[in-house]
Amino acid sequence: SQYVDRASIDGIVILHRGKIAYENYPRMRATDHHLLFSLSKVYVSTVISILEDQGRLSTAEHIENYIPELSSSGWNGVTIRDIVDMASGINSPEWVDGAYTDPNRKHYQYEASLGWLPTVDFHPKSVLEGSTYDFLATLDRESEPGKRFEYVSVNSAILAWMVENLTGKSFAE
Repeated sequence: SQYVDRASIDGIVILHRGKIAYENYPRMRATDHHLLFSLSKVYVSTVISILEDQGRLSTAEHIENYIPELSSSGWNGVTIRDIVDMASGINSPEWVDGAYTDPNRKHYQYEASLGWLPTVDFHPKSVLEGSTYDFLATLDRESEPGKRFEYVSVNSAILAWMVENLTGKSFAE
């Protein structure tokens, strides 16, 4: 408890043998929804591993086999493995100048579609309407898939969408 109170922790739950052993929310309420940001990538890749182990998907297959809406975009022909490996080649870089501040940048538009950043009149209709999956289906390819690691958050969003299609549940469920 002393560490949690001093550390930059919003909330923590520790499970031991299926029961809550410790729970504390120094900077939020237990009922608050918390953005997990990059930690979400661990969850989505774990769920994909479980689904592959169950025979419900193959990471060697192309993503459009699971999300047909992507077949006319830059995602077409990209394997699930390349997406999991952050090597999709999709044009939504986060390391470029203005990725989080320039409304013209694809990453900015992705976050605006989530409601995290303000929209601008010239944004695509999907961004203005907050339709993140529709926006993701418009992204084009920047480079050949599988050739270069590039930390791009839209990869995890695509994988979560695939999980939702396969399970019939929201990713949170």
